[in-house]
Amino acid sequence: DAIWDLDIDGDRARWSESLRTVHGYRLDEFVSDRAWWMDKIHPDDRVRVMRSFDEAIEGTASRWSSEYRFRQANGGYADVLDRGSLIRDASGRARRMVGAMLDLTERNRATLRRAAIVELSERLRALDDPRAMAHVAAELMGRTLVVERAGYASVDPEGETILVERDWLSSTGTSHPGRLHFRDFGSFIDDLKRGEEVIVADTMLDE
Repeated sequence: DAIWDLDIDGDRARWSESLRTVHGYRLDEFVSDRAWWMDKIHPDDRVRVMRSFDEAIEGTASRWSSEYRFRQANGGYADVLDRGSLIRDASGRARRMVGAMLDLTERNRATLRRAAIVELSERLRALDDPRAMAHVAAELMGRTLVVERAGYASVDPEGETILVERDWLSSTGTSHPGRLHFRDFGSFIDDLKRGEEVIVADTMLDE
């Protein structure tokens, strides 16, 4: 867990070293306040999380918890369960909250993978066309990995081409079916021919 201690009146938080080891943020690089934390919450989760957080502080609750996506230092998002205990003064006003942020990413991904395997088995049972089967597999892979595009392709190592019959797209993707030439995308075909695994961390930056 990344442990945090929030001074509500002073709007300052202290974090444990796990903020660096789990999420990549160096503790000497910033002064943490509520705005810093809010900025790291996924935009689609931010309003919901902040509403529940403010309601806990302004009400009479002794505890607060929420699940949301937290942006890590590398730009990716972790699924977290964040929860805190409120410390109030004699009048009931919240002065401090001490909490812990648990990284649920691997647990949630494992759950998604198991569900995808079950769904794949059920959907393939009704199909006999290899192209339709490949598209279903690509769709489930794309949804599970949360990517823009996924596809199944036939590789011709002699001609150095890849044939994509049909790819799966998210709502923002652009389809690229048909025959593509590996060398149009760089020289990694030579690595593939040697049986090596190829991973491109960022296609926008890789030459």
